[in-house]
Amino acid sequence: MKKLKYTILILLLICPLFYFFVGIELVGTEDDILYDFFIKKHPTSLFFYQNMVKCGECDFVEYKDLYSEETKTDFRNLCYYRYDLTDIKQCENLFRY
Repeated sequence: MKKLKYTILILLLICPLFYFFVGIELVGTEDDILYDFFIKKHPTSLFFYQNMVKCGECDFVEYKDLYSEETKTDFRNLCYYRYDLTDIKQCENLFRY
């Protein structure tokens, strides 16, 4: 019974750490969505990050051509929390080539 209590206690401590320090990048392809796990550079409560610039077999989409302000904010968050970049041009160049 003690082992069960310790196991539950350890899981309760590890789950929030996992949530704040691990993220998932969602990359859309023509047929499916790819999931890419990564360790965040800065802890945050955001867990899913959608990358609208990178697309599996699709053409490259520039940051200025993203449609809404929400998708631009999602891309800025991805650059900051995954790559620790605040300059959008540098982050965009990571996906260009």
